Amino acid sequence: MNLKKYSSLFLAIILLSTILFTTVYADDNKTNVGFEINYGGEYSQYPQVTLCLENLNKKINVLNYKIQFSLDKKTWMGYNSTTQSWEEGYQSNYQPYYPNFNIGKGQGIKIVYVKIFNGNDETIASDTINYSPEAINPTIEPSISIDPTTGESVSNKGGITRGNGSKKDPYVIRSNNTSILLKALNSSHVKYSVNTGSWSDWKEIKDETIDVPIKLTQTEGLKRVLVKTKNRYGVESRTKTIYYLIDSTPANIDFSTKYHSFVAVEGNIDFDLEIYDNLSDTVDFTLEIYIYDQIVTKKGRIQMYVNNKPTTVPMSVEGLPSGNFIAKVIVKDGANNVSERKITINSIE
Repeated sequence: MNLKKYSSLFLAIILLSTILFTTVYADDNKTNVGFEINYGGEYSQYPQVTLCLENLNKKINVLNYKIQFSLDKKTWMGYNSTTQSWEEGYQSNYQPYYPNFNIGKGQGIKIVYVKIFNGNDETIASDTINYSPEAINPTIEPSISIDPTTGESVSNKGGITRGNGSKKDPYVIRSNNTSILLKALNSSHVKYSVNTGSWSDWKEIKDETIDVPIKLTQTEGLKRVLVKTKNRYGVESRTKTIYYLIDSTPANIDFSTKYHSFVAVEGNIDFDLEIYDNLSDTVDFTLEIYIYDQIVTKKGRIQMYVNNKPTTVPMSVEGLPSGNFIAKVIVKDGANNVSERKITINSIE
């Protein structure tokens, strides 16, 4: 038997046991308390906040400890649960919540410190909260003006042709080069995330207007952009999600008839107009028939009811004289992509 080998192993086991015991002993006898302001909220509209404590080391009896709070680690306050008031120098008993702690009048980021102590142990922790009265909290509103009758953009800035930026009714654009166009109330800076990537740096806002050129991924379809603003006190707005729909492909146009050719009998003809556009909810069409030196025009809007299938619209033309006439259909989709197609109508008596 190699006694030297086993003696070394025995010594290593003793040393390892000593290290483990010391570590556990230190953890078991140290306070470990979670501290939050307003239950973990990011900002407060009021100067009175609730301070929340949670004992994370269940082997410690926190009822044996005293609690104090401070804004500067110099003046320490305690909560007197009997009088339900805050008193300078008072040593509070432990409780999960301490109401109505005053963080002061000045708006901005506030730091609150907590001190947990007894004769042998003292722990200091801190948490932050942004204080800003409700009247100056930053908010984000749309700045694109949309015609309620046509649903189309009035300004056409950023290449936006229609929509309100929601997921149900996204801003429709033809190119991946567009802009973030929003009103930022009570805001001094803006940041954004394009293509669900990282956030930009904070950019200064002037005259409550956000007009930031952005570049989306080139593929057609729905895109999401995240936007946040903050006021001069550092209070951030809620994240606003803006949706864009890139549609760079014109609608497909086709004609169909029950007969072998487009023939008008006694000046009348019926045929079907088939429109396919997989990204626009509606398309506008214009039917033009050239009759000698005149143009007969019909206009309308077609709803795309079924995804990935053309929408068929019955068309009727009456009163054509004898002869061959050109009929042209012009279709403009939601992104203002334009397509057209012609047929020849043979009118016989």
